[in-house]
Amino acid sequence: YLSALRQRLVSRCRRCGGRGFARGNLGRIESCRCLLEFRLLARLHEGGVPRAYQRASLGDYLYRRQNPTSFALVLAYVAALDQNLVDGAGLYFAGKHGVGKSLLVCAVLREAASRGRSVVYRSLNTVLAEMADREFSGESQKTLLEVDLLAIDELDKIYRTKAGVSEVMFDRLIRHRYGARRAVLVASNSSRAHLAGLHGSAIESLFAEMLTDVPLVGKDFRKRHL
Repeated sequence: YLSALRQRLVSRCRRCGGRGFARGNLGRIESCRCLLEFRLLARLHEGGVPRAYQRASLGDYLYRRQNPTSFALVLAYVAALDQNLVDGAGLYFAGKHGVGKSLLVCAVLREAASRGRSVVYRSLNTVLAEMADREFSGESQKTLLEVDLLAIDELDKIYRTKAGVSEVMFDRLIRHRYGARRAVLVASNSSRAHLAGLHGSAIESLFAEMLTDVPLVGKDFRKRHL
């Protein structure tokens, strides 16, 4: 994928002739826009951002008029992104299917990646599966624990075990990131008020301090033309 992406973005670029570098306004040789875009998309791809959302921007969001207050919160978060990452502040996107939660999450991830920050996007079940596999194999879980901005989608979909292993691992992950002031973005069909029933009161309490609620409404965009 990355090889084909570089071929399409860089090798065919008319501005730099496929070299990846061009002369800037002040006459200095600098990275061409095509190379910068390739590096950004590669960083997002390696972080697990779905290809459909790797070019997502806040301007792509369809339901700005239906969600003016929530959209303003996202704009403000991105405007103060560097400080928010220092503070470990995140966002909790809640709404039914198809209202743009994942698009907004990935737009924020793209902005963070464009500033050189490390980003990871995962569904909750994927996060838990990775943590379980790495614990069993003895591999480091540093990526999920220490990445600058971790996005967890489908928070309301969680497999459970009789021993409660998934709940323990999720609690460990969130507590570590809370203590280390590492920011988290969350997307869920359920509001934060329902977290206690899904993940326990401790997670609800941590998220109350870590995350700002971003409730979203609108018609499922996948069905708008049906």
